[in-house]
Amino acid sequence: MKNMPTYRQIETELSQQIRNFYLEKIDLKPQKITCKLFSKYLVVVVDNAVTPIESNLWRAGDYNLMEQVRNEVDAILKSELSKLISEFLEVEVVELLSKTALETNRSIVLAILSESPQVK
Repeated sequence: MKNMPTYRQIETELSQQIRNFYLEKIDLKPQKITCKLFSKYLVVVVDNAVTPIESNLWRAGDYNLMEQVRNEVDAILKSELSKLISEFLEVEVVELLSKTALETNRSIVLAILSESPQVK
């Protein structure tokens, strides 16, 4: 990011990168992805973030297995998503926290950055 983009440009482009990431990694098309950068914090909200397998397990009432599947999906995505964010923003991701609500089919990700990315 050599030309010092605006916050809005970063958020828009990163949303698209994350959409592609979900499609490539777990064959999932999120309905909407919202990124919001707050200095050293990045918040990402992913609508339609639950895989079909998780949805089926939820409807069948097999909550323990569904939770195991979600934990595995999160583990797979966490390090890769952290790497994507770090490379895109050109700053280290110190910690990545995520939570998925199966009831609302939504995930939230909080990336804590080592420093603020360079923006206008």
